[in-house]
Amino acid sequence: MKSDIIVMLAMFSGLFFACWFLKGIGTSLEGLKQGGLMLKKIWLLLIIAFGIAGLIQVLIPKGTISQSLGTAAGYKGILIAWLIGSFLPGTPYVILPLGAALLSQGAGIASTVTMILAASLVGATRIPYEIAFIGWKFSLVRLTAGLVLPPLAGFIALWANKLTKLYPF
Repeated sequence: MKSDIIVMLAMFSGLFFACWFLKGIGTSLEGLKQGGLMLKKIWLLLIIAFGIAGLIQVLIPKGTISQSLGTAAGYKGILIAWLIGSFLPGTPYVILPLGAALLSQGAGIASTVTMILAASLVGATRIPYEIAFIGWKFSLVRLTAGLVLPPLAGFIALWANKLTKLYPF
């Protein structure tokens, strides 16, 4: 069994039994019901996101991804990932399966971290809504921070991975 599954099962079991112990079995069952309702709301998004991730894996040759976004691409890969991520919708249902697909196709850890953070922090697709609801001043400040942080995090991820060697080079 993969370690990811073991960790998630341990978290689930711990929380389930903590709810049961602290608040009774009814609370644990209510938690499962709430999780089911959340799945009911997002199942279609998940299927679409997994489909996108799978299509990218078969559409874009592995060599192209590793050449453009792999560790050997260096700062250029981080910049490309920054640009791509900035225009992706920042929902985890879209960006995380895409990040997993890119990693499996040869993208480097630094580029993948940069893309995921850019999608979350820059989110160019949400700027018009943000300006309409919160104002252009807030949007400008958030966007400034959002533009600086993803590539910085990518370089930190590259450095951390050199130390830990968790992801292949």
